[in-house]
Amino acid sequence: MRRQLDGNAWAFVKVLAASIGRSFIPEGMFMQLRLGLILSLASVNFRPPIPILAICDDDEPVQRLMREALSLTARCTRPVIDNNLAGVYSNGWLQAGSLQLASRGVCFLGHWESYVGRKGQAVRDAVVSGRITLPGSVYFEPLHTAIWTYCNRPNRKNINKLETLLKVFGLAWRVESDLASAEDAADLALGITQYRELIPLKEIRDYLASIISNPVELTNGAMDLLKQYFTCSRIARRGMLPLTSLDPLRALTEAHARLNKRMSALPEDALAAIELCEKALGPIPEFPPPPEETNEFATWLQNNVLAISTQFSTC
Repeated sequence: MRRQLDGNAWAFVKVLAASIGRSFIPEGMFMQLRLGLILSLASVNFRPPIPILAICDDDEPVQRLMREALSLTARCTRPVIDNNLAGVYSNGWLQAGSLQLASRGVCFLGHWESYVGRKGQAVRDAVVSGRITLPGSVYFEPLHTAIWTYCNRPNRKNINKLETLLKVFGLAWRVESDLASAEDAADLALGITQYRELIPLKEIRDYLASIISNPVELTNGAMDLLKQYFTCSRIARRGMLPLTSLDPLRALTEAHARLNKRMSALPEDALAAIELCEKALGPIPEFPPPPEETNEFATWLQNNVLAISTQFSTC
């Protein structure tokens, strides 16, 4: 199938993503989250792995999507309430926690509201620092685990809580459910009409296992595009895009190239990561909303967000 879709830089990854949860959710719905999950799975052998924070109104389909996506990874943990995520170090003995046990896999936390106090702080510290520090010791190790969680859409009273989480996770994956037509949405989300057959989960799992260890190097063109977008987006959003967002943007770009079996991440991979980021962050009031059609996104980006750098250079 990848050969059949070589003419479309984004189509193959979107078909992979749309195959997750197809038995209980129409293929065009929740595409942002589905794409985030498949890209996260393609990042777990490298640092930093892509964390997932999903923002939703109804958490039941989000749970089901994440649980099905977990079947595609070789290693995952689901912490229980009294589990010490970062492990325990005592009298020279190390007892691994969920974050260590899921190394090069996924630690699925479930609802973020279950992680308050020290447990939540352990997760925040691990994601921000990129390492797991054992409580009560100076021992630490690199974080090689993708952390998945979700929370309900905030209201005005707790919007600050979401802003705090954004500073930790870098991006939040919005789960929208108000699509008028699932079939029309699928055409828009996949960006293709000539190939509607999806991929069995076993084949996706085997494919991920075959490419998950492939190193990817960012080309200068891809890195320059990411830096330009990051700078312009922070200006347009008046600093609301966290400084921590550049790392997940790079990781998304590398994972997109890896899923396409490329050893080098090209500007088209960076563009795919930027499109996901832009739709995750929501519209900028001064600009028209980004187009649904992926092929039109590059023009929209150049004429709107990236145009900010031109304005500053002419001042």
